[in-house]
Amino acid sequence: MNNKVAIIGGGSWATALVKIVCDASPDTEIFWYIRHKKNIEHIRQTSRNKLYLSSLELDTNRIFMSDNIDKIVAQADLLLLAVPSAFLESVLEKLTVDISKKQVVSAIKGIIPNKNELISQYMQSHYGVSLETYATLIGPSHAEEIGMERLTFLSVFSERKNFARQVATQLQTPYLSFSISEDVEGAEFASSLKNIYALAVGIAAGLGYGDNFIAVLISSAIRETSHLLETLVNTKKRNICDTAYLGDLLVTAYSKFSRNRMFGFMIGKGYSVKYALMEMRMIPEGYYTTESMAKICREKEVSMPIVSGVFHTLYGEHPASEEFGKLRKQLSSKIN
Repeated sequence: MNNKVAIIGGGSWATALVKIVCDASPDTEIFWYIRHKKNIEHIRQTSRNKLYLSSLELDTNRIFMSDNIDKIVAQADLLLLAVPSAFLESVLEKLTVDISKKQVVSAIKGIIPNKNELISQYMQSHYGVSLETYATLIGPSHAEEIGMERLTFLSVFSERKNFARQVATQLQTPYLSFSISEDVEGAEFASSLKNIYALAVGIAAGLGYGDNFIAVLISSAIRETSHLLETLVNTKKRNICDTAYLGDLLVTAYSKFSRNRMFGFMIGKGYSVKYALMEMRMIPEGYYTTESMAKICREKEVSMPIVSGVFHTLYGEHPASEEFGKLRKQLSSKIN
């Protein structure tokens, strides 16, 4: 067990992680990096994050908060990363403390834009983080439900199973159940893809497609995921129907809490990408991940019709109705 844990990020998932660490052990020292001082002051005064999970009361007597990332990271042994993938690079640019010897757990579901790297690849290549002490935390887990202490199943992925077990023990609470696996890159690809597929489901719903077609869309999405993993990361044993793969896809595609589905729904209804992004208070990871994943698929020559359709809708400015008309025919030919 690490007695000093830092959470990097001020959003809903970071707030949920702060709660988890607090609940998991009364002895853990908790350090929380939040970018804006005014948010820190509000949390200190009210014990609540007014922007995210505002109904959740936090034990601020146990939490040291700062907008200085060096001050937070320097004091911790274990770092929990909970920043949207699109902004991780800019957040860590301010960091001057060496983290190569620290334990790092990513709770990020996405790809680093421009570099098109998974979080594990980025942390290793840019910060010297060892994969022996790196893990990724993935599973069907809306922060809102964790805030309400609803039973949640998570998976810890690490190349070293003992480290994965250590992380699971560190975060164990009555409302969390953990499994462990070594399929780090497979899990990171799958968790990135599911945001794109949830966005696709939202677009389809906004266009007026019903549950029948959406069921076909989601089943096709898990086949696409399996195809990509077999092509790019076919070194680990995995069951694509496990909660970290299929379960995470289902909750993101169907849930009312899904920001990616909500964003896609607005696009399907005819909103421009710019206006839909302005309307949303939270970041739809799938928007940024779509461009990166489309580039990876082109470079690796992996056919991913759903990813391609979403990409052309968002970045090619093709009408959603036109792209999903093509996609419907492609999915029909694959099924038949």
